[in-house]
Amino acid sequence: MVFMDAIHYHVLSEGQIVKKVVYIAIGIDLDGRKDVLGMWVGENESAKYWATVLNSLKNRGIDDIFIACTDNLTGFSAAIEAIFPRTEVQNCIIHQLRNSSKYVSYKDIKELMKDLKAVYGAVDEQSALDALDNSCRSFSGMHPRIAETVPCVKGKMNGGRPPSLTCVPISACMLIERSTEPTAHEIRIMP
Repeated sequence: MVFMDAIHYHVLSEGQIVKKVVYIAIGIDLDGRKDVLGMWVGENESAKYWATVLNSLKNRGIDDIFIACTDNLTGFSAAIEAIFPRTEVQNCIIHQLRNSSKYVSYKDIKELMKDLKAVYGAVDEQSALDALDNSCRSFSGMHPRIAETVPCVKGKMNGGRPPSLTCVPISACMLIERSTEPTAHEIRIMP
């Protein structure tokens, strides 16, 4: 399993504060060992740069990725599938929740998160669909785009697995942010 996410930093470069992106890939092997596969610095986050990162990983000897957990950046899944065609791409649960909440007013966030917890915490697909249906009914008048953002319905959360398998929420950003937190204030981009 490989977790891929980018962290945005303001850094001092050549006497000016500029935005930089650190692309991070963390892998967990079949024995459960976690390794930082690499960190790359770029100007902004893009699927094109992620394709470069993925090619770098392939050139360094990674033959296949079983599951890739990403933030659902436009074009990212296509880049993964082009380089590692047998990889199951799964969207990060935190990014999905953030994506769903951007369509809701602040006063409704708590209720939405409670409803989505029932969707993502369901024991099987039918329970998840029932919870989603209940949530959509309560939010449909005020926030009709909510159902579109919940990936179980679109088949993205569970990577298109058969309906008998449930959505398993995985978070890329939490793992990466926890891994980089102690050194985040020490990162400097050298010319």
